[in-house]
Amino acid sequence: MQLHVILSSLTLASLVYAAPKAHFSKRTYPKFENWGTDAVSKDHKKKLTDALPDAIDLVTRVSEDYNTYKDIWSKYFPESDHDDVKKVYAQIVSDPTKPDNGENRLENCQIVGEDFQKGQPQDSCAEGAEAWTSNLPDGSFGNPPGTSITYFCDPAYTGPLKYQDMRCVNIGNTLSDKLDFLGATILHEWTHNDAIGKEAIGTHIADIGGEKGYGPWGTRQMLQNDPSSCKLNADSYTWLALEVFWTKLCLNGKRFSDPVKPATISCFHAGDPSGHMGVCPNLGSTGWCDCGSAGKYPVLDGDDICGYTEQPDVEAMDIYSTDCGPTEAGPSSPECHNYTAPVADVQNINSQLNSWGGFNYML
Repeated sequence: MQLHVILSSLTLASLVYAAPKAHFSKRTYPKFENWGTDAVSKDHKKKLTDALPDAIDLVTRVSEDYNTYKDIWSKYFPESDHDDVKKVYAQIVSDPTKPDNGENRLENCQIVGEDFQKGQPQDSCAEGAEAWTSNLPDGSFGNPPGTSITYFCDPAYTGPLKYQDMRCVNIGNTLSDKLDFLGATILHEWTHNDAIGKEAIGTHIADIGGEKGYGPWGTRQMLQNDPSSCKLNADSYTWLALEVFWTKLCLNGKRFSDPVKPATISCFHAGDPSGHMGVCPNLGSTGWCDCGSAGKYPVLDGDDICGYTEQPDVEAMDIYSTDCGPTEAGPSSPECHNYTAPVADVQNINSQLNSWGGFNYML
């Protein structure tokens, strides 16, 4: 399917229909709490502040023209749930034509500058999350009912920050993560707030199925495999909004091609349990993954084709024998001079770790 318009020489601002100023002028935005005054904190706070209107615009666009885009809605939610989905969006933008209504609750979706989960048993950022949200008990710390706190982890700031900086020609016409931007992550976290999600459908909106419930492929597959869970899954709301949003801006009445199934992760990489950080760069093209890699990764960007650095990581690794089945032959590049063969079980993992530093990985 060809894009209807050639975009390479144009800016996105010249292509999108401008949101009426009223869409933004009277919105109530979340409070920022517990933010430091250091340069990094100031930078992150500014990026989030700038991205808040994008989250509102996402909801505004998906809430308009339902009948025209009903077919897209039906790729994420059973038609019987569409009214409930509308109610969730309406908790954020109650009426796109009356922008001063329905958004006061967003003030209680607080954005915090301190990671209160850090070092705790549930440490979402350490597990590779982009953000986490926690609903506070009513009245706690003097906050009104319906208050939540959200912290955005470092990966949230690595993707596109503003949709105005993105280009349709780069997004393409196949549904993929290229549609994603920071405002969509904000929307995802808003649906976790019980004054938005639970208030609308009677049940807390969570992240159903872990990694399997994320992204364009995972959310589409959920409709096929577990349709009753779709309206309980935060990323389903996010990706419906993203697909409608970019369909309106880029495809001129056409539709995105279906997403491509992600590469199957056959084992968890020690330095990258989720498989998303790029430290196993051959995975997507060859399916090969080095289960035994145990390096320290100051920059998780996949530059080390061996999958590890010289010194072993002495912290616990997310490797289990059931995850690491037979793997294909590893790379033969001379840069991998310390590498002998892919590690397929705990015994081999310990053998390789001993050769690096003399300690064992304990199940």
